[in-house]
Amino acid sequence: MSNPQASWIARLFAGRELQESASVVQQLQAAQAEQARALAEVEVRNAALQAQLNEVQAELQVRTDIMNVTSIVSEADKKGDI
Repeated sequence: MSNPQASWIARLFAGRELQESASVVQQLQAAQAEQARALAEVEVRNAALQAQLNEVQAELQVRTDIMNVTSIVSEADKKGDI
């Protein structure tokens, strides 16, 4: 991004104030860029965690389905009566 240059008259009369203002603007832009980068990292991390969670849930569902199909479950009382 190119920074606009002040006219020579503005630099003559405002000089140091213009430089300080430009410095503050650059610092704010750097802070915003850092904040945007951090936010993007969080979003990428959340997307990866969500994908991992979906994979684990799918695997758990498959295992549950296999157990339900292949197992015979019966209930008995303390005497052993079914």
